[in-house]
Amino acid sequence: MQRKIIQVNLGAAGVLLTVLSYFVYYQWSGNSALVRTGWAQLPFGLASVLVWRLNARGHDVWARWAVFGLAVGGTLAAILAGLGSALGAQVYFLLFAVLTLAFFPLTQWRSALLLSTLNATLFFAFERWGWPAHPALFELPETTRQWLSSSLVAGCIAVAMALTAISEWAADLNEQRLLELAGTDVLTGLRNRRALLQSLAGEVALARRSQRPLCLAVLDLDHFKSINDQHGHAAGDQVLREFSALMRSELRAYDTCGRLGGEEFVVLMPDTDLAQALASIDRLRATLAHRPLAWIDESVELTVSAGVASLADTSDADGASLLRAADEALYQAKRDGRNRVRTAS
Repeated sequence: MQRKIIQVNLGAAGVLLTVLSYFVYYQWSGNSALVRTGWAQLPFGLASVLVWRLNARGHDVWARWAVFGLAVGGTLAAILAGLGSALGAQVYFLLFAVLTLAFFPLTQWRSALLLSTLNATLFFAFERWGWPAHPALFELPETTRQWLSSSLVAGCIAVAMALTAISEWAADLNEQRLLELAGTDVLTGLRNRRALLQSLAGEVALARRSQRPLCLAVLDLDHFKSINDQHGHAAGDQVLREFSALMRSELRAYDTCGRLGGEEFVVLMPDTDLAQALASIDRLRATLAHRPLAWIDESVELTVSAGVASLADTSDADGASLLRAADEALYQAKRDGRNRVRTAS
């Protein structure tokens, strides 16, 4: 749906730019037929800003109807006011007939079919029976009329190509955003379990090929259930968000942070040996222990336990064994009293 909204906004921009460009030229020409045409089209071009307003307020269905209503109305105004069918302006109806099918989602196929049929009918009607141009139009030199006719056709093709190209770009951009959302934990903004496991597999493969160190840490917030019990789940969610922000600020930019589930987090640390990883995670632990998190008018004291493992110290050089080793180290930290970091080795 976001792609359709972008298409409609671009269509409105196309209507506005086309109308304003021709308006300037028509007024400059001084020909009364073209001047009449420019003024007849101008309201439809200026009204295209309403399309953006409708989309911004969530009325995307009305925005789609509006953009085509303005496009069709502006073209009709140009033909009836001065151009007639002599210069081939009716070719735009054929463009609108095709674009309608692309701009409307499949759930609104009836509306798309209705508008497409209407535009196709207008095109063939003007092609078959025509409409007389304003007499002043023929005061223009033949070469000028031919240039205007060619520019109308060329403009139609250019608009179609531009909208298609930008629409494809918008589709790719939207697809990338969807992929990012699919791999993002909604509450914390960190990577979710699915994205973490994918990153882990990739980092392990890279570390094995390049013979570089790789460490992984699993962190678990201590006594997190008591926070939910004492302060409510909203406080628990806020604590998870603030801890996630702390991880991003304290750890390195190229470390990959993610939420494994519940109050359990994972940090992937490429190009890092076990001693460096242990020091980095212990700094994070100490920072959290000395920084109570704020919840409304209360302070929530929080600690974290962590387990760190190195790919070089695991029996099987794969992501599953690395995660398992770090998880075992985490439970050792819990058994030793919490608020500490333990290593798999």
